[in-house]
Amino acid sequence: MNECFVHGFVLNTRPAEDSQELTRELQKRGIPVICDPLLYIKFSDDPAPDLTNVQALIFTSRNGVRAFVRQSNMRNIPVFAVGDATAQFAYLQGFECVHVGSGDVDSLIEMVGRSVKPDAGILLHIAGSAVAGNLAGSLRTHGFDVARTVMYETRPADILSTRTLEALRKKQLEGVVFFSPRTARTFVKISRDMKNREGFAQVSAYCLSAAVASAVESLPWRRIFIAKMPTFQAFLELFARSSQHEAVNGK
Repeated sequence: MNECFVHGFVLNTRPAEDSQELTRELQKRGIPVICDPLLYIKFSDDPAPDLTNVQALIFTSRNGVRAFVRQSNMRNIPVFAVGDATAQFAYLQGFECVHVGSGDVDSLIEMVGRSVKPDAGILLHIAGSAVAGNLAGSLRTHGFDVARTVMYETRPADILSTRTLEALRKKQLEGVVFFSPRTARTFVKISRDMKNREGFAQVSAYCLSAAVASAVESLPWRRIFIAKMPTFQAFLELFARSSQHEAVNGK
């Protein structure tokens, strides 16, 4: 099913903390992988957040979970997780009650509105220094008291690794994985000054969502593939479908 990747690499751009799971899944499918994280996570050393009158925690990434569990032993507070990967990670860290969203902020807001009441207490969003969308503002319009605590910082990479550049130069790179708009924008920014941007004509982009795809569409990709849903399983299914398509239609 992965004939198109027999002679080429897929570039995994996910942060180091999250890259191993995807790399294992691709390698199980016979796909060689280069790991080149484009975002680096720096966790805060500040004290654990005040949980007085907090009715639930909101995690919009696994890094939010990582940041919280580094500073607090509390696991009996209900959790709202943006998607299945974040929810599963929260379960593994010992949280007892985890509500699972469909992978985007809109579904997360809808789930919160169905599950809890505004007068039951504060919703605490464990966030990074850069936040996409207006989660807190949207929840406040529904009457919720929302607090946002920044517990980690995401820093973009400045360059691609030597191994990545070599694979691109030798036309050994056949796919690049993008799981977030910020990762995608970082890749585009780094690529602007590259002399061999035409090399992307041999490379396909594999994107977790339409928002991610729109962030990389300015590069001259061979093709852009988008998962049907912004979930890890849907992304793996995307790889299976796209591999079959490439094998049937040729390179």
